[in-house]
Formats: sequence, C-alpha cells, structure tokens
Amino acid sequence: MKLFNRWPPSAIFLVLVLVGTRIFPRSFEEDQNKSDAMYTLPPDEMPNEEEREEEELEEWDVEALNNLEFDEVGKLGEVELMEAYINGTTEEPDLSTEPWVKEAVLDVAYFLRSHKFNDYDRRYHNESEGMKAVQFNHFPRPQLRYLHWEVYKYCSRGFFRCLGYLNTVIGSALLTRSSDSCKIINEHKWEYPRNAGSIEAVEMECVRLRKIDWENADPFKGPLERFQWRVSASYYMCHFTMLENPSLIMFGERCDNFANCLMGRSAKNYDPRADDSKSFQCAMYSFCPDPCCNKKVISSTEDCWGLEDNPCYWQTDPEKKRCGFNREDNRDLASVVLNEWNVTCHCEPGYEWESMFGSCVDIDECSTGTHTCVPTIEMCINLKGNYSCACAWGYINVTGSCVPNKVLNNALDDLHALYHKTKVGSSEPFSFRKYITDFIAGFFSTNRTAKTTTEQASTTEIPQFNFDN
Repeated sequence: MKLFNRWPPSAIFLVLVLVGTRIFPRSFEEDQNKSDAMYTLPPDEMPNEEEREEEELEEWDVEALNNLEFDEVGKLGEVELMEAYINGTTEEPDLSTEPWVKEAVLDVAYFLRSHKFNDYDRRYHNESEGMKAVQFNHFPRPQLRYLHWEVYKYCSRGFFRCLGYLNTVIGSALLTRSSDSCKIINEHKWEYPRNAGSIEAVEMECVRLRKIDWENADPFKGPLERFQWRVSASYYMCHFTMLENPSLIMFGERCDNFANCLMGRSAKNYDPRADDSKSFQCAMYSFCPDPCCNKKVISSTEDCWGLEDNPCYWQTDPEKKRCGFNREDNRDLASVVLNEWNVTCHCEPGYEWESMFGSCVDIDECSTGTHTCVPTIEMCINLKGNYSCACAWGYINVTGSCVPNKVLNNALDDLHALYHKTKVGSSEPFSFRKYITDFIAGFFSTNRTAKTTTEQASTTEIPQFNFDN
C-alpha cells in the first residue's frame, strides 16, 4: 500500500486499464458477433427470398412505396420524373388530375374528421368516459413531443406523397368513409320515414364497426399510436390547407358530419363552416381547429360571437365581435403545431389586430408604404391612428403645397460655391473646415487684443489737476 501511495494518479489509472485488458480481452466486435450468432436461425428455418422481400417492404422503403403501394390508388407519373423527385433533384410533380387524388382527399378528410370531433387526448387518459373531444377548437396541448415518424417521413416531402401514404394506411382501418352511414344515406338520398329500415340497417353496421375500431385501432399498434398518427397527419393536412393546395379547394360532396355514424343525429348537421360551395371550407372543417369558435356545431356564425373563448369577445358592440381567420396569415407549420393562430378582430380605422398582443395596434403607414406622401418633396410622419405628410428639407409649405425654399436654396448655393472656390494666388483649393477654423481663431484673437488694450488703458496714470486758486 505504501508503494501505491507514492504513485501518481495517472500511473494508477494506466495500471488499472492494463489489468482490465488482460482480464477482459474480448473486443466489441467479438461480442457483437457472438450476439448475432445467438440469434442466427438454423439453415432450415432461414426465410426464403419471398419472405425476405416482404420484410423489406414492411420497412416502408421509398421506392417500394412508389412502385407497389401507390399502384392501388393510381400511377404517380413518369418513372424518370418520380425518380428525380425521390432523389430530391426536382420539385413535387402536379398530380391533381390523377383520378385517385379526389377520392384520397375525401377518405383522409373523413378519417381525420373523426379524430377532430370524437377523439380525446390519449396521452393522459385511458378511458373516454367523461372525456370530451377538444380537437375542433385547438390541437393537443401541450403539442406532440415527437411527430409520428412515418407521417413525418412522407408528409415532409410534399402534398401528393403525403396524401398517397395517408390514404394507403387509412385503407386498412375498419371504419372508413365508404362504410359510414352518413355517406351511404346521403349517397342514396334516404329519408325518414320512407327509408327507415335501410337507414337503421346501415347505422347498426356502422356502429358495430365503430366499436371494434375504437377498441382495436387497426392498423396501428393501439389507440395511443393512432392518436399520435392522426394528430401528426392533421398537422400536415391543415398546413397544406393553409398553403391553399389546389386539390383541397372543394370536396364535391357534403362534409358537415362528425365521421362517427349517425349516433342519433341526422346525416347532415348544416354547419355553415362546412359549406363546400366556399373555397377550402371543407378542408378547414376536416383538418384544422377553429380558433374563433369552440362550439362543436353551430347553425350560424353569430353563435360564436358571445362565447368567452372568442378572441374578439372583449368588443362591446355585438357586430364587432366577429372573429376573422385568414389562411395566408397562418402558413408557418411550427405555429400550426403550437396553436399560435393569427386571427383578426374589428379595429378602428388606422389600427389593425395583433394576435401577439390580443389587441388593436397602430398601423405605421410610413414603414408599410401605405401613405400618400410624395417621396421627392415630402416625408411621412406616423401619428396615432393616422399619419401626416411634412415638407422635406429644402421645401416650405405654401397654401398646402410644398415648394422650394428659395432663401435656403440660395444660401446653400453660395456656400457650395464658396466651398469650391480657389484661393487667389494659390493652387490650394478652398477648405470650408479651414475657413471655419480660421474664422473662430480670428474671432478669439480679436477678443484677446481688445482685452489687452483695455487692461493697458486701465493701468495708465491719470494726471492730477489742482483746482485751488
């Protein structure tokens, strides 16, 4: 022990490393090889070539997805174009005219609409009893810590790749748009009581499929993964809606349902927010929450004005409580995920709504370029709720118009000429700086001379006069 006490710590560490190497000489590669050998199947149990190809396809290889899975919904275009797109050397091709796109949009919208209006946050609750769906008002809070990896893999590459992948996965679900009682009733134009028997039959089957799907969550590993998948897909589809992808302009069929069978309701809820005659309304209704109105269903937009969650609720005039939502102001994917929506409320002229502060702020017309000042002769001055135009340097206001200031301009011309004047009898150009320096020096020199003369006069003897007789 005394011997080791005399050794420095670095020497002791080196000895321990050498001893450990002797005791455990096997390398990491040997451990890995041994581990691989433990899980190596006997030759008779090795998978054949077809089984190996199926296992590779389960890994969602990009090229396999293009060549095989998308064959079910339609061709993606020319092979050369798609290969260039896969390799990232070209932009996403326009496949809006492909026949599978429209049906895929409707199927994906149904599946995500079911999540929006019926599902609850599976991360924190195991049972649906007492839980209310809030996805129609905002995306989950807090946001997903991680996006579903497959959704991110395909949807981050473009709209059509995302749509094709989502539709392929949704096709394996039990309750889909084609089996929903609302679609079947609308498609056949069934009505009570004339078609009561048919309506009850398709509703019973729809409810049966819904119950199984709610519990098993096929084709996902469970309700939790399905929740993560549908939230991630909603993020991207809402983002594509904000970008106003042409394939989402209009659905061509009613979307005013909760994608949850009839459940005691009509096949149509007549929600004005699901009016497919207006551009992107069904896409907004299916993929995006409504930050202006937290009601699941409304009969008129005025139903939202009196809600306390209405961002414009603070307005006193009921007509001014209208909350506006502009897609072009909400095109940042990160803001969509974080529920950071830009809405608009009524503001007085000269003010605009600022979502960051939740109030109306002054519009700086000077910086935004919305003023009417003449740039060459006027300058813009921002005021509270307004702006003003003032005459620029060198101009004066004469009866409401800016005209050149002749006195100032003449003085500037004289100064300019004086500055460039050449001294008489010298090749050195006139220096305005030197002129000012000499002027100041001369001024102080004159003052000093006057002061010296005064002092000399005060010290001179004054002659005395005698007034005595």
